[in-house]
Amino acid sequence: MMFSLVCLLDEYSKDSHPIALTVPDIPAEEFLKKHWAKLIQRTKNSMPIADDLWSKNMIGEEEHSRITAETTEQDRMRKLLKAVIPKGPEVTGACLKALVEHENHLVKDLSESRT
Repeated sequence: MMFSLVCLLDEYSKDSHPIALTVPDIPAEEFLKKHWAKLIQRTKNSMPIADDLWSKNMIGEEEHSRITAETTEQDRMRKLLKAVIPKGPEVTGACLKALVEHENHLVKDLSESRT
């Protein structure tokens, strides 16, 4: 599933100014895989993302519990990404939307990076 990150960031932007990105169309799975390490290192709070996915039945109760049981933010995010990526475009797209909503500046920064 292709997403326009510009549109996503505009939709979830907390301020009144749209956030422009240099990567307009990228499959959510590709974005998550490309930025795997940085998402794990830099996500400040993955639980709202996991909660959003669980509330939409994108991850199951057991997966949500395993994420919650992790003791570090890095381990929670790693477990979350491992649960989401194999599920395909609908779930990876929902994960990216949740990342945009809860970690807007991180997604913007990663989208603008060349690596």
